[in-house]
Amino acid sequence: MFLGEIIKAYRDEHGLSMQDFASLSKLSKPYISQLEKNRNPKTGDAIIPSPDTFQKVATAMGITFDELIRMVDKNQPMAIAKIKKDKLPPNIITPAARPVPVLGTICAGDGTVAEENFAGIFFIDNTVQADYALRVNGDSMVEAEIYNGDMAFLRKDFEFRAGWIYAVVHGVDREASLKKVFRQDDKLILQPCNSDYSPIIADVQDCYIVGELVGVYHSYSGVITIK
Repeated sequence: MFLGEIIKAYRDEHGLSMQDFASLSKLSKPYISQLEKNRNPKTGDAIIPSPDTFQKVATAMGITFDELIRMVDKNQPMAIAKIKKDKLPPNIITPAARPVPVLGTICAGDGTVAEENFAGIFFIDNTVQADYALRVNGDSMVEAEIYNGDMAFLRKDFEFRAGWIYAVVHGVDREASLKKVFRQDDKLILQPCNSDYSPIIADVQDCYIVGELVGVYHSYSGVITIK
């Protein structure tokens, strides 16, 4: 659901009028109406709410910002052009962004098991076709310009291409790694991009690819590169 649909459902469930919700959220009644209709009456365009609007709606509903973000459709856009520079989260770099869940960490090192847990929301430009993000842990991919502490953006649906970078769960211990992937007969070769590390060779039947790398947020520069 988009934000306006969530507001409408909440109002119906709690017997609130638009004015009631406007008072709770400190948003205007006309703007609540626009959100629910998802249409700007002057232009006919879809409404693109700001992070401040999301926060006010979340407060009115008695939930956190992250909880509300997880409820909205992944294609829900978010406007940021009107936010003051000193109020911008450091990872927002374009006029419009959408939320992507951060689901833990992925190893770019010796194959340590990755953490798997919801760790918040990251806002990315709409052109980055990612379903989720993982924090990179390790330096085995530095020659691909993926560094320790970076954020890797991954797409769930893809067509496998040898030599591309994927997040792969492998081995009996279900280790998870971010590597270039090649297939040779019944083996997958997980190739690091750092000469200090050796390739990981695993049986195909013991592996599954959980995402294709589509972008990286570099923590040292605050820039997102598309892969």
